Amino acid sequence: MKTWQLWREDKAEISARLERGEDLEGYNSAFGENDLIIGFLMVEGFWNVLVDTRADLLKKDNGYAPRILNGLWALCELAGVGCIAQSGKVLGDGSLLRMVGFQAEEIQEAKEDGRLRVDPETLSNHLARISEASVEESWGEHVKLLLSKRWNRGRVYAVDGNCITIPYGHSENYEGAGKVGDACGYKLVVLLNIEPGQERVIG
Repeated sequence: MKTWQLWREDKAEISARLERGEDLEGYNSAFGENDLIIGFLMVEGFWNVLVDTRADLLKKDNGYAPRILNGLWALCELAGVGCIAQSGKVLGDGSLLRMVGFQAEEIQEAKEDGRLRVDPETLSNHLARISEASVEESWGEHVKLLLSKRWNRGRVYAVDGNCITIPYGHSENYEGAGKVGDACGYKLVVLLNIEPGQERVIG
């Protein structure tokens, strides 16, 4: 017979117990400073655009849902994770794992076993399952959302750009790269709306 354990979220009850001075066992996320940003992305619809990016090169749908892995990648970006080896601080954070869709029981089991709920290599491999076309599709959805909210409006715009060079590379080895002098690379162009009160990166 299976034993069931129930985790119930009741913020009002927790607040009342704290006010009564009762002892509680809790877990604080190391990235609470990102709560407002994540909340903003969720409320305004941008989070769904991020996590719904299609893993269209996925051959077998027998692992973690792409939506969960997309969410973990987004959280790694917000947490300033510079390389996959540093992703453990996100992958081991119970609060963030709940946010992307893991159940409390799954998180607790991994914690008790002394392991991460998702292996960093799994997260790294996930990027190879997303095609350039899928990324462009998500970018289009992002722009549509900006347009629908009219956040791109305003009369004051600025354009900035710079070259990203690969000093010892060859353009044929890097998709879409061009030649910049003796080096290959990419040109990054950023369009910004700098209307006071409507500052936004448009594209």
